[in-house]
Amino acid sequence: MEAALVSLAALVFFFAVRWLISQLVKGRGWFETLQAQPRELWLNSAASLSHALVSGAGASLLVYWWPNIASDPFEADNHGTRTIVAISNGYFIYDLIDIFQHRLFMKGSQWLIYAHHVVVIFCFSMALNENTLTAYLSLNLVCEVNNWFLHGGKVLRKTGLAATSTICRLNDVLFLITAAVFRFAPHFWIQYKLVEDYNKFSNGLHFGIAFSGMIAINILNVMLIRDFFISRARGPKRSE
Repeated sequence: MEAALVSLAALVFFFAVRWLISQLVKGRGWFETLQAQPRELWLNSAASLSHALVSGAGASLLVYWWPNIASDPFEADNHGTRTIVAISNGYFIYDLIDIFQHRLFMKGSQWLIYAHHVVVIFCFSMALNENTLTAYLSLNLVCEVNNWFLHGGKVLRKTGLAATSTICRLNDVLFLITAAVFRFAPHFWIQYKLVEDYNKFSNGLHFGIAFSGMIAINILNVMLIRDFFISRARGPKRSE
């Protein structure tokens, strides 16, 4: 019940954040010149950045305070891991509603974002409901540090900054560095720990969902980096 309340509070919070951001940028020249779809994409990216800041910092601090989250995630569930997972669960529900309501990410392989969110919400909700495996998910959320620069880059470019500007180039470099350190390394480590901890799982369904989910996430990570290099090769776009 507590986790459900935290998720609900987070859902409301991120809707409030999106509304507040929209009020702060209303009337600004660069924002008013955006067409409807790029405007909604910018607001979505800005709200997603706020979640990345909260969950990326929170998950990293949890791993720092409780190193066993990384060394022995099967035994490391605690109040902190459940809270950060519940907050992120609320965010992903918010984001799924937002992108569906405004019909964002409808082109080509972007439909994978919807599939990603549905899978994440299912896994997070199951872990919270059964009070298990939240340490694995908290370690997974360390990747949100990389999203500071993923969403931050989108926010910067949509304000009119050229992709070739110093700040955007610096953001791209930091994106690639943090992708290696905070996304690929933790996710491959989780995949390894799941195999190592296989005999600890009394419920084969839990292991199957966790293991296949991490395979899917690692595939999506590779696709994310592929799309990054493709977008840079195509050149800057204001509506990117």
